[in-house]
Amino acid sequence: MDLALPGLAHLHVLVDAAGAIRSAHATMSGGACAPVEDGGAPLDALVREAMRVCPGPGGGRVADDRVGLWRVERYDTAQGAALVLVRTPAVTDRLEDLGLPEAVCRMLEELGGPVRRGLVLLLGDMNAGKSTLAATLLKRWLVRHGGIAFAWADPPEHDLEGPVGSGCCISVNIATEQYGDAVVAARRSRARYFYFGEPRLDPAILAVVQASLSGPVCLSTAHGAGLIPGLIAFSAAAARVDSRAYEQLASGLAAAFHVRVESGVRRSRLVVTEHLVLGQGHGDTGRSHIRAGNLGQLGNLIRPLRAA
Repeated sequence: MDLALPGLAHLHVLVDAAGAIRSAHATMSGGACAPVEDGGAPLDALVREAMRVCPGPGGGRVADDRVGLWRVERYDTAQGAALVLVRTPAVTDRLEDLGLPEAVCRMLEELGGPVRRGLVLLLGDMNAGKSTLAATLLKRWLVRHGGIAFAWADPPEHDLEGPVGSGCCISVNIATEQYGDAVVAARRSRARYFYFGEPRLDPAILAVVQASLSGPVCLSTAHGAGLIPGLIAFSAAAARVDSRAYEQLASGLAAAFHVRVESGVRRSRLVVTEHLVLGQGHGDTGRSHIRAGNLGQLGNLIRPLRAA
């Protein structure tokens, strides 16, 4: 089986106590699942490396020159181990390659410009393309505007480490509950961009909100079935830790986008279903709604933007 096969999304592999493959199943991006009859040497090598990276239960990643990265999750079983390997293709700085319209690409790019600051939040369901868009956007900002970026994730879904254009990205694999401490340490670096892989715990979400007040442009993904439900859940999570979170989010949020993947005949493309870009002033209507905790009222601002 060709591990670089277009449409291959992830692999489920059962390994015995000696490290030999007992069975393997491949799942395509459309959801179809089938046994892998002959994975050959490439699959053997991938599994060996995955077992090395994850000697016990937990997550990790394996680099692949042809594919990009495999995200690995290991579970111990009665007869050995189960591996879930999710393929994350290499990303470039080309937002257009994701299928986004030129106007949306331009809007996203400008949010990382020299005079910008605050939080750019990418919302969506699972497998909606949030992380791919975030990684591509971060690279676009570094290519167009330069500077230093810190990227935190658990585990990193894309290979962002190293020089990018005239800038550079420092990618750090840390648990999301460590986001707060990581931000404090990174403030001394004079970094221009902070990227947070999806924060799942309330304190981590609060750390993202507070980081947006510190100067760098902050980029984060978050779960949300829609823009308003996602923002409500995100702000409520932060407020459970700090009652000032609504005030902080009102000051720090720059823009929010809800995305999903739309399947096509030849390839899938990313679609921005809703977006909200807030004005710079303290008295901006959207910021006033957030400050008061009335995020449902933002729908009145989103509809004209969606229709534009």
